[in-house]
Amino acid sequence: MFDVANPRLKDPRFISHNKFIILLKDQKPIAVWTGSTNFSESGIFGHANVGHLVRDKDVAARYLAYWERLKGDPQASAFRPENVTASPTLKAFPPPDGVTTMFSPRKGLEQLKWYGTAMDGASNLMCFTAAFGVNQVFRDVFEIEKDYLRYVFLEKWGTTQDSAKVTEAALSKDFNIQVAVGAILPDQVLYHWLREFPNTLTRNVRLVHTKFMLVDPLGETPLVISGSANFSDPSTTDNDENMLIIRGDQRIADIYLGEFMRLWRHHRFRFIVKKINEQTGAVEGHNYLDPTSKWAERFYQKGTVKFKRRTTFAAAN
Repeated sequence: MFDVANPRLKDPRFISHNKFIILLKDQKPIAVWTGSTNFSESGIFGHANVGHLVRDKDVAARYLAYWERLKGDPQASAFRPENVTASPTLKAFPPPDGVTTMFSPRKGLEQLKWYGTAMDGASNLMCFTAAFGVNQVFRDVFEIEKDYLRYVFLEKWGTTQDSAKVTEAALSKDFNIQVAVGAILPDQVLYHWLREFPNTLTRNVRLVHTKFMLVDPLGETPLVISGSANFSDPSTTDNDENMLIIRGDQRIADIYLGEFMRLWRHHRFRFIVKKINEQTGAVEGHNYLDPTSKWAERFYQKGTVKFKRRTTFAAAN
């Protein structure tokens, strides 16, 4: 059984934005595949996405119950309270250990606000992806200075010029916030680089379509939040969505963190080069490696981003 992103039949204002498949054996659910990946060429080949396989009968049973509610194309007025009953809004932080499932649409924005509480609850490292800008709930958190690194990976600053300006301003107040916006290298910008081509399989999203948050992924009880929802108002109150909230699984957190940093590093470099190119018009430049050991000194200067990068990812002091 599977559910894909499509308009609702009874009310086109509400969108089925789910992407999941349930595996049954002898008519009983045994596993579920979910995540941000649309079942399309662009979803698989065009942009960054996540597919998450859960081999857990209890989790699969929750998804099957959700699918049973969905298949009748219910009115949102009745569907919202059913989802809240099946997956109660989280109130306390941190959440329970193990896997918590969250289904939308829901009544109110309390669950979205809880995600903001989770983001604010990090103590050592936080990683966040957003395909369609950053909701006000999270901008409020980013405007609070923290003494640890917060990595953000965006498709773009915002869906409108105004929202882009507001988001860029909010994420620029704390130097510990490290941002990468999806980008390709401008033509001829670096000597001997091959020309990079944009994704032509879709118009709405070119590079970044993932929706996940990592809270202290290197800690003893890491938190992974991942699924189909865009961390937005509509994804909470209007769209059919599903999310996994996984606490305490270091292996899963390691996999997500590895994927996040792989993508962030790839695009951070391009984002910076593109920004310099737009500001200066320069199409070529060189930044040679320092043949001495001086380059390492910055990683031992307390209070700097480089120092925090070293102590966060490599060493305690």
